[in-house]
Amino acid sequence: MFLNTGCDTFAMFGEEGKTNFTQFAGKARLVYILNSLLGLLIFSVVIFPLTVLLPLTIPFIAWYANQWLGRFKFTLDESKLFVRYGVFLYNYQLIPYENVQDIHVTQSLVDQIFGMWSVTVFTATVGGGSARIPLLEKDGAERLKDELFRKMKEARNVTD
Repeated sequence: MFLNTGCDTFAMFGEEGKTNFTQFAGKARLVYILNSLLGLLIFSVVIFPLTVLLPLTIPFIAWYANQWLGRFKFTLDESKLFVRYGVFLYNYQLIPYENVQDIHVTQSLVDQIFGMWSVTVFTATVGGGSARIPLLEKDGAERLKDELFRKMKEARNVTD
């Protein structure tokens, strides 16, 4: 199923595996659905015939949002941040703390309306890699940022 790398990195997120470092905001499902509907509405205005199909896509968008949020996992271990996301196919991001260059806590317009935050971790890789952890409460986002900075400093042996 997965490449055998000799470690249990991919086993971290089995059904009985580790949970997220912090929980999604209470309104995360609603915001994810609204963001998806807004994107679909803008797309359907460009391609007029899709506006007729818009009501038919709402149940699928609600199902997809529920699946995506239920399957999104991230965890911090001793040496790396591990992020898994996707519904039909999983994407994995493994970020060693010594490669972290910057951490941003941001809000989109819809996030501001619902009081949610995203944490983006930028890495020192060719092509400017990054991992985004969306739909967090303010205190959860700040706690995640602080823990990532602490682990980044430890990995680089930096003292304040």
